[in-house]
Amino acid sequence: MREKIQMAYLILHYNTIEETRTCIRSIRQMPSFPQTQILIVDNASPNGSGKTLRDEYASQENITVLLNPENAGFSRGNNLGYTYIRDHWDADFVTVCNNDIVFPDPDYVEKVRNIHELSPFHVLGPDVFNPRLGIHQSPLGESSPSRQEAQRTLRLNALAETFFPVFWPLIGRRDAQRLHHRGDSVPTWNRPQEGIPLMGACLILSREFMVSNGKLFTPETDFYYEEYLLYNRCRRQGMRMIYRPEVRVEHLEGSATVTLDRSEKNRYRRMVHNTRRAVAVYLQDLKDHGE
Repeated sequence: MREKIQMAYLILHYNTIEETRTCIRSIRQMPSFPQTQILIVDNASPNGSGKTLRDEYASQENITVLLNPENAGFSRGNNLGYTYIRDHWDADFVTVCNNDIVFPDPDYVEKVRNIHELSPFHVLGPDVFNPRLGIHQSPLGESSPSRQEAQRTLRLNALAETFFPVFWPLIGRRDAQRLHHRGDSVPTWNRPQEGIPLMGACLILSREFMVSNGKLFTPETDFYYEEYLLYNRCRRQGMRMIYRPEVRVEHLEGSATVTLDRSEKNRYRRMVHNTRRAVAVYLQDLKDHGE
């Protein structure tokens, strides 16, 4: 028999152990913690931090650490944890978050529950605030990219990858700096919204979502476009996706990416490669559904 709990937290971990510890401390400080469970999925961290976390929390009944034998990327890593939660716990809600998310509000679970009572949802997005940049990052916009927009993105990233030695000094270095120092909040972050794509650093799933979905992210990508694929799936299946700014989390963004490679050039090349592959999956999904 599965254990009945209020909230399960799914934290995808890679290398940056202090960020994961900080995230967990913010959850443990909530009054609701005794009625919750935390699942950490270590995505085969090469620095051994997953095993360190497993040993560190071995005596904690509310904290479980899964060691993925391979770095499965964002979608597959989260799907592994999502399946474990569905199999082991009967949760009212699941918060799926990056390990660099902090929960500053002690009434986080109560707010989620109250919103669901007044406005039942399948997926809820909180206000994702980045204190380093001073910006609000959710929602992602009014809709997902059109076929034409996605095809243009695919062509640009394919060209950038093919001619990267030329692309990097002419365009790539400046674009990488722009992405790192972007300074504008999402214009509509401060008002409730519905039927919009949500920022994937923190998503809250209701029981209704979990009952009808065997996977969280499908089709799977390694990195990028997961939010848009989830949004399209919710739209097609009539699942309710909402945004509420009164639920707020902080996003201490970027550390895990840096641990992959200290070179900004190599990180940008990897982003171009993963974006091209993700957009190809996105376009195939549109085609499969006649869109």
